[in-house]
Amino acid sequence: MMQEVREVNVHLKMNEKGKDVLEFCFGQPLEIKLNEEKTDSMEKVFSNLLEILIKEKIELKLKIEKDYSKKLFIDVATAYVDDLNKEIKKIKFE
Repeated sequence: MMQEVREVNVHLKMNEKGKDVLEFCFGQPLEIKLNEEKTDSMEKVFSNLLEILIKEKIELKLKIEKDYSKKLFIDVATAYVDDLNKEIKKIKFE
């Protein structure tokens, strides 16, 4: 029996503090702050991704906030989510 693929939305947006973020919509949303060098938030996102992958198949779906206009971050986020999806497929299907 084929397992259904769960879609996880990833929002590129400006948060309430005016920071550019990628918000991963797990049970509780987690943000990767694009304007900071800290990796704490990225580690939490990857940890959640791995926990989910143990149980089910997922695919990340990038959603760009309607008023968001920073082209560089749009390009980077698009490539990042595409690359993550490729790596998720390798991990899950190997």
